[in-house]
Amino acid sequence: MRIDDYIKEALTRSTKLRCHLASIRPEGFSLRLKFLYNENEEVEIKLFPPGEVAEKCASNQNFDIVYPSVSDSNSIKEDKRRVLEEIIQEILAIKESFTLKDWEETIGEEGDQRFLCGHAVEIKITRKCNQECIFCKTSTKVENYVSPSGMLSVLKRLSRKSDFLTLSGGETCLEPALPEIIMQARKAGFSKIEVQTNGVLVRDRHWVRRLVSAGMTNALVSLHSHLPEVSDSITKRHGDFFRTLDGIKVLLEEGVNVSICHVICNLNVEGLEDFVRFVSRTFSGYFISLVFTLAIPTYRVREHPEIMPGLAVIAPNLKSALSLCKPARRNSTIIDNFKLISNLKKPIWTNFSARRFLNRVRSRLIGGQVQGRVISHCGIPLCVLQGYEVYHDDFWGSNFFPADYELFHPPQCSLCKWRKNCSGIWRVYSNTYGVNEIKPV
Repeated sequence: MRIDDYIKEALTRSTKLRCHLASIRPEGFSLRLKFLYNENEEVEIKLFPPGEVAEKCASNQNFDIVYPSVSDSNSIKEDKRRVLEEIIQEILAIKESFTLKDWEETIGEEGDQRFLCGHAVEIKITRKCNQECIFCKTSTKVENYVSPSGMLSVLKRLSRKSDFLTLSGGETCLEPALPEIIMQARKAGFSKIEVQTNGVLVRDRHWVRRLVSAGMTNALVSLHSHLPEVSDSITKRHGDFFRTLDGIKVLLEEGVNVSICHVICNLNVEGLEDFVRFVSRTFSGYFISLVFTLAIPTYRVREHPEIMPGLAVIAPNLKSALSLCKPARRNSTIIDNFKLISNLKKPIWTNFSARRFLNRVRSRLIGGQVQGRVISHCGIPLCVLQGYEVYHDDFWGSNFFPADYELFHPPQCSLCKWRKNCSGIWRVYSNTYGVNEIKPV
């Protein structure tokens, strides 16, 4: 299938097509290509020398994408046709495992909201990983190139949108320049900088101190079961369960604000309540936030949708787990968000003794509590959490939902009081389980 035919096929699902390609750098150029089908059916390839890429992309609020209009390859001049053919082959390779949802990861309905998810800015800094989670949504088959030295102008622009930056991957700690990127973000004006990690590499206390010294305030650590054998079955890395626990302890001891990401799948859904009890017991004396999300049906889950459990199974187990948690409001207290630390100026910020002292104060005030939340646009609708809606991000009203063509509302949702708040369910989920479980409130 020709790539322009594939684009037209994709458009049957949406009037807007925004598919994300990772960086391709032939012959010393940084090439950023964005396919956006339009009525003119023209092709434009943008080739920028590396020094110009950051400024060019910053105008589009994205550090690794530019937005030319592309659909008909016939108008390409011969000297650039070879480059386009390489790109086409790259896309066709991605198509084998990617969906449009996975290509487009950080867009909004409005161009200047393209990076916003809730109230945080997210930048994917690597696709490399040291685990192989069964529900991973990030392919490692394409390159994701970041030049830390060229990110400052982009970060400055993005910091006007939010004071919270999330650095994601892949495994972020596999990026050697991570401390430099964090430092650039701090200089750009972000007061809270979160690093997403599976926790294995943050067992190195020296590495964590480098990240904290650079400006890291938060860590979102993936831990998907309280049972070692289940956790290792999910990550495909024997022994990583205990390594992750050690990493979380180091982060907490160094004063980092830690959240644990728990992806709900068919292997762990029955143990959600026990997982909360395990976290509360294992990290007693510290304040921990649990972030629940359903396995997202892109990349690996797209090929194996049975990894997603049914909502009828999720609902009772998730409610039981949330009943043991404190609701996590988006606009929570100063102590809950630990802004007392994250807003400190550089001299005190890098004082580890001060950080540990403040962390002990915080833990004394709210330690032993487990805060819980279900993230927006994860495929778990509000209606299945009746009585526990306060734990769902959608309940508090999100001013941003991704232009995500894989999430939708079945017809019965038009009668639901949560219709304007709820981000809906996955189309892949409905193809697997149907929509009869969705009951309007």
